[in-house]
Amino acid sequence: MRKIQLVLLENDDNDRRDVRDGLHDFFGRMGFQAAITEVTNINDAIAMISKGAEVFVSDLRFGKEPAVGLDFIAQVKRDYPEVLTVACSGSYPNINEIQNRAPYVFDHFIPKGPFFNRLEDVWVNFRRAFEQHYRFTSDIEIVHDRSFRTIPAIDHPDHAKLTERDIRLLIRQCLWSGPNQDRQFVPDRAVISKLGGGRSGSLVLRVEVTSSRDDLKFVPLVLKISPVGRARDEHANYQRYVKFILPYTWRIDVVGYGETKNWGGIAYSFAFGQQVKYQSLTDVLTEGNEKRFQETLGRMFGDHGNIWYHQNYADRVPRLSQHYMNKYFAPGYRRTACQAELESTLSQLAIVLGDSNEIKISGKAYTAPERALFSSFRLGGTTTICHGDLNSNNVIVPLRGRGITFIDFQDTGRGHVFEDFVALESSVRLYFKVDATARLTLDQLIDAEKALLESPTKGRSPTPSPLPYESLVQRIRESARAVFPDVEDIEYVYALAAFHYRLIRIKELSLPQKTRLLGCMFASIDKLKVESALD
Repeated sequence: MRKIQLVLLENDDNDRRDVRDGLHDFFGRMGFQAAITEVTNINDAIAMISKGAEVFVSDLRFGKEPAVGLDFIAQVKRDYPEVLTVACSGSYPNINEIQNRAPYVFDHFIPKGPFFNRLEDVWVNFRRAFEQHYRFTSDIEIVHDRSFRTIPAIDHPDHAKLTERDIRLLIRQCLWSGPNQDRQFVPDRAVISKLGGGRSGSLVLRVEVTSSRDDLKFVPLVLKISPVGRARDEHANYQRYVKFILPYTWRIDVVGYGETKNWGGIAYSFAFGQQVKYQSLTDVLTEGNEKRFQETLGRMFGDHGNIWYHQNYADRVPRLSQHYMNKYFAPGYRRTACQAELESTLSQLAIVLGDSNEIKISGKAYTAPERALFSSFRLGGTTTICHGDLNSNNVIVPLRGRGITFIDFQDTGRGHVFEDFVALESSVRLYFKVDATARLTLDQLIDAEKALLESPTKGRSPTPSPLPYESLVQRIRESARAVFPDVEDIEYVYALAAFHYRLIRIKELSLPQKTRLLGCMFASIDKLKVESALD
């Protein structure tokens, strides 16, 4: 039998015994072995729930008004919304008392008398409520492998801490396969190990699921744990923009979803079902495999690559700068981090900041990014449906063959038409033959990037470029213009400046990587000024 953990809060000895016996009988009929912890105060109940109990059954009156029990249930529901809460009392509480505590109210009400007497209608209704609200796989042992001994800190808007309880409950919810389970195909062991989460601000785990009873091994899963609001957005984005739009061979599948109060977990399948060996597009760039990268671009943005990037989805925003501000630079600490890291990087390059409105590099004045991007640029922009974070870490390709898979749909939805293209451009600068430009000064990189900005409209430069990634960037820009031929080039230039400024705040980047980013950013800002796009 499957096991289930309950906490029973009841201070009347006789009623507590009768409720306990009724619960054992009820869950026995459901195929569960109920482990019931009996308590007489809310503090003990909370302590047991914090250790993993999934069902909370509480009296309402405690010899007083029903408000006491409703307050206890509200406290549990507020802090542990995933727990099934059941009110058990002699009479139904006043509806106003319930409404005053909404949404933190019980999931189901059981009248004591009929429940004690095993009346069929009461049991049928309880079963329906249980099947509707209970979403946990039972009897599963969760084991950490050596790569995951401690739980890392993850940024949370409410400064919440991810706990072992959160991880266990999220896994159990993601593995839930319905109330009427076939015991032969229910996993009882999950081994979790840490995977790289990129820069998503999430914890990403590999989950190996097995059934020791029948020596079954299930397909491995990727569990992505994020603050609950972000997890909900990503799950919704997948349903809206991925599931029914992106070809199934181009995406991973959502296998399960779960929530606790502060955290959400999405269980994904592995790329290509982990049936073939694969690598990220970042690996392709790091290896310097230009041919492989070019082939991948052709598949992404060719005839079949216009799934998201379609003219029918186009719309306008009155201020392109506001779009990028909201997406990449809000809340304010992000802009502060960009400014601080910009100053630090320029200092390492022996460039002294003077006027806050401009920066001088080798005698030439450039509008400071804060002013250029957020104060002086006032043009509108074109939006469409896009991946939203199409850096090379989120593109997976097989080591052999022509497949392609996208991952990480947290930002998928409506965005600027060129967001995905400039994200790929930035990846090229960060990872492709970085050592090849290590000796170039910032002003030399700026000049080379300026020449690269001119080439789409004036043809490729007849003189060799010092940039080893010139042909890759050219291919990305040609793809962008092929998909959106009617969108003005100035929007692409602004997107380049904003996106590369955004990346400057990443402290882990090397100085050669950051110098490349600055080269593109300052060249793009200068182009905006030349084209009279800045006030």
